Amino acid sequence: DFFKAVNHLNTGYEPQADYGELVLLNIHAARQVIKKSAFEKAWQYFSFAGELLKQLQVEKVVIVDQKLAAIWGKEDTGKNNLQYQVLFGFAETNFLMLQFDRALFYSNEVLKLKISRHQKVLATLIKIRICSALVYKNDVQQILQDGMASLESVLKDFDIVFPTDPDELLCQADANSAEISRLAAGLNEETDFAAKINPDSEYQDLMKLVMNSMTFVYYMDVRKNLYMGIQFLLLNFTKGFTPMTPVLFSVSFISASISPLYQPMAFLLGKISLRMTEIPAFSNYSYIVYYIATLNFFAWENHYKTCIKKLKLAAVQAKEAGDHHYASFCATNILVLKTYRGQNLAKHLLYTEKLARQNQHVFFISSCDAQFSAYLEGTKSGFLESQFVFSEDLMRDAEKNFSGRFHLNLSLQQLYYLSGNFEKALEAGKECERLENVYRGFQIKLEHYFFYSLILLQSAWKNPLFLTEAMKMVQPKLDEFRRLQTFGSGNYRHKMLLIEAEIARCQGDFETTTLLYDQSISEAKKQKFIHHAAIASELAGKYYLSKNRKRLARIYLKEAFQLYRKWGADAKLEWLKQKHAFLRKEDQPDPSLAASGYRSIHEPIQITALP
Repeated sequence: DFFKAVNHLNTGYEPQADYGELVLLNIHAARQVIKKSAFEKAWQYFSFAGELLKQLQVEKVVIVDQKLAAIWGKEDTGKNNLQYQVLFGFAETNFLMLQFDRALFYSNEVLKLKISRHQKVLATLIKIRICSALVYKNDVQQILQDGMASLESVLKDFDIVFPTDPDELLCQADANSAEISRLAAGLNEETDFAAKINPDSEYQDLMKLVMNSMTFVYYMDVRKNLYMGIQFLLLNFTKGFTPMTPVLFSVSFISASISPLYQPMAFLLGKISLRMTEIPAFSNYSYIVYYIATLNFFAWENHYKTCIKKLKLAAVQAKEAGDHHYASFCATNILVLKTYRGQNLAKHLLYTEKLARQNQHVFFISSCDAQFSAYLEGTKSGFLESQFVFSEDLMRDAEKNFSGRFHLNLSLQQLYYLSGNFEKALEAGKECERLENVYRGFQIKLEHYFFYSLILLQSAWKNPLFLTEAMKMVQPKLDEFRRLQTFGSGNYRHKMLLIEAEIARCQGDFETTTLLYDQSISEAKKQKFIHHAAIASELAGKYYLSKNRKRLARIYLKEAFQLYRKWGADAKLEWLKQKHAFLRKEDQPDPSLAASGYRSIHEPIQITALP
């Protein structure tokens, strides 16, 4: 038995002996036990090899044993390469044992060595995976900057440099997208994709690095993410595919953020990426493809509940692949989609806390989500006064990180809108508008579109002279919801209808307004967007009050109250009671709503195991 032999030699090791070959044996043994998931044992073998290397006097180990020569092959036995193998092994085993801080230290030590370009790619890859796994930390910005510097360094070795001028960057990305559109026109779901694979190992590892860096770079700088994704997508067409190509195809939707002209190409490549994951040569990274797909085009055709099911499966596959950071990304996206669906807030907060305990989340997303939910649920005070103060860590992160700033201001515009502070809601919405490029093409952008449209139209209702200006901003957002609702996923139609109802309200069309309110409420209930049904019911109730239709107003406001109760927004319930005295009698849930499948806030909360 090979391992018994190595253990025996290690036990009998004498400092005076020729131990150069023993270094190689321990490195090889460590590599083998990693494949068996024996990470602690791998650490021990690498550690022993490292101790031997400290005493090694020669610059290159000469292999005498023929069996060892056959095992080691043509790989370099020079001392520098062996130091690389050991330090890389330390980084990898610590990463696999979830000791991320130690892993990051060793990955940086590897990059200090004099190594080949290919080795630098591999070392940067493990570092990016480690940094990505640390995004749950509240000092994530420093980690992102460190990882980004290493990534830019290795890309420069391949003559790929990010333009410093934002206009130049977008111009190049536009030109590359046009070329991709031309080349992609020759593909369809029946293309022999496996025949297009480039077997060069350095090229494949470079693509693996890019694939693992996409979300990481996105959190750091959305413009660089756009440039890199399109640059390497084009490279796949010109230099050949790799097993990671489906991931880049799924990322192609970012090109549509440059121009709507690229939307058909992006949708085609997205659909092809799902087909490619069914082919053995491309199936290993299906979990990343579905993670990215659920952020965009997959949700066009599939309800959010289907997206969540796919993400749960993707999270399991990521864990099985030892890919902790993508498991965290999947778990975070599940969290976000549950927010969009209006999951009961008490249950949602418990899920958020569970992710935090497992370090299976992205800090600025989960933290923002948790504080947003706590304000609405009433476990954090401030909703009744419309005063919202987020944690210092989150505010500090938002100052440096565009993604964090967008999440923060999206939460603020929703909270201010729901608490009736429309002036503050408009301010937060404008900040999201300024940051729109950060999430253009993502589902979160649509959440902003929905609430910002309602905020603008509320402002136009109060000031009719503002309607023309408001419609200039609302119309493109409404057009996007109209386009998306044609796919039939159930995620968008009720939003379109509610925006149209608010426009009709501002235009003074009573019949159209009331009809569209009813259609929006009905569709939101049908698709289980309980919180949006509550908002639509509240708006309808207020509208009827403004028309002195008090009986109808009470019916809609009572329904809104019951729907907000099902959502678990206790702070909103108290707010409504203060505004409408008759609602103070609404202490019991409406049985007709309970029968519709929504769980009462007073029922026991069952938390299923995370994937």
